Amino acid sequence: MFTILFDLDGTLLPMDYDTFEKGYFELLAMKLQPLGLSAEEVVGGVWAGTKAMIANDGGGTNEEVFWKRFGDLFSGRFGDLRGTIAEFYENEYDQAERFCGRSELVPSVIRSLKGLPCRMAVATNPVFPQIALEKRIRWAGLDPGDFALVTSYENSRFCKPKTGYYREILSKLKADPAETVMIGNDTTEDLAAVAAGIRTYIVTDCLIDRKNVPLDGISHGDWNGAYRWIEDAFQKCSEL
Repeated sequence: MFTILFDLDGTLLPMDYDTFEKGYFELLAMKLQPLGLSAEEVVGGVWAGTKAMIANDGGGTNEEVFWKRFGDLFSGRFGDLRGTIAEFYENEYDQAERFCGRSELVPSVIRSLKGLPCRMAVATNPVFPQIALEKRIRWAGLDPGDFALVTSYENSRFCKPKTGYYREILSKLKADPAETVMIGNDTTEDLAAVAAGIRTYIVTDCLIDRKNVPLDGISHGDWNGAYRWIEDAFQKCSEL
């Protein structure tokens, strides 16, 4: 079956990632400061856990890897912080929506694609819990139920840009890479799908290009172009 993978941040959900990251950390620090953690400790701890997830080689879920590293830093002083952070995602995290944009075109594209005999998945870097990602999907004006899979730190053992991340998705969905496409905005993390045999389109509306990757020969453009490209890829798969 034709399968469409979508990145979330900067693709389905327009955002300036630096603005979102700054606002997110401020909200999380406000939640944890009453327990005695400084803002610097919160930021440093989350980044340490995130780096551990990015380095994950499949030996455990990203959730397990994150909490081992985060716990090593703080559990001795503050006990298990999982409950407090779960409360944060249930409540205060909602305020982070103001750090994101909203595209009027994206929901209409997804509605149109639902009319095709295909399935869609959200292939976002799985360094956040499911609840946070489902909220961001809703902030984009979309329904998490429209997606066969949302990669999260609970259900993933790799991160972008590792090829293993994309192979894990293909395995979970029992998808043929020749019948799968990836839509993303990061020339490093999302183009890594090509190594797994997945054709990729780079949406340039909120482009992330940390390594100055030349886009010559790479399918890219705005969301209108992405929709036409997906339709063309679907047609070509149907003709095989």
